[in-house]
Amino acid sequence: MQVVAEPGVVALAEQHFQGRVRLQTAPQRAVLSAQSDWDLAQFDLLRTRGTRLRKRLSSLGSAVLQSPQWRPARWALVALLLVNLVGLQMWAWREQAALTAKRTAMRDILTTTFPDVRLVVDAPLQMARSLADLQRQSGSTSSGDLEPMLGIFQTVAPELAAPTALEFAAGELRLKVADTSAAALSGLAAKLQAHGYTAVLEGDRLVLKQERRP
Repeated sequence: MQVVAEPGVVALAEQHFQGRVRLQTAPQRAVLSAQSDWDLAQFDLLRTRGTRLRKRLSSLGSAVLQSPQWRPARWALVALLLVNLVGLQMWAWREQAALTAKRTAMRDILTTTFPDVRLVVDAPLQMARSLADLQRQSGSTSSGDLEPMLGIFQTVAPELAAPTALEFAAGELRLKVADTSAAALSGLAAKLQAHGYTAVLEGDRLVLKQERRP
């Protein structure tokens, strides 16, 4: 049988029981009592089922965090978290390295294909612009020119009335359309997107431009 005693009576208890007595202070005894499964509350002090459940969960949490029996589980949880963090960091580094390699390859392709480009800011956009300039210099049209854009618009929206005015500048086509209702323009944006263009309605102007793709 384990004998416990408070500090004031430890010596007397050891003499009486002729053996070693474990020291236990009053606060320690109170904590152990609170963590036990006993519940002697009655009448207005009677604990509800929810209160008892919270007490049990609190006791379990304290045991998991402090009990020596749970120390291997705590270390295992910490090791698992560290392994996951290291794995996520390595995955992020690998993705960043792959993205950097792609950007470097695109920059090299741009500077090799178009030696006149000295400063690379946005390789896909600069390549598209350089290619369009080269096509214009050679006399061929590109998808960002006026004729192809008008042809695509007429193909995807034959039911719309002809625009009453148009403006074209820097690869952007503005068409003044008579009917700007949602029904009339329904599905137009999706059809144009399938051909590589975007369409935005600004007042009575339908703005078309080539969709920028990476």
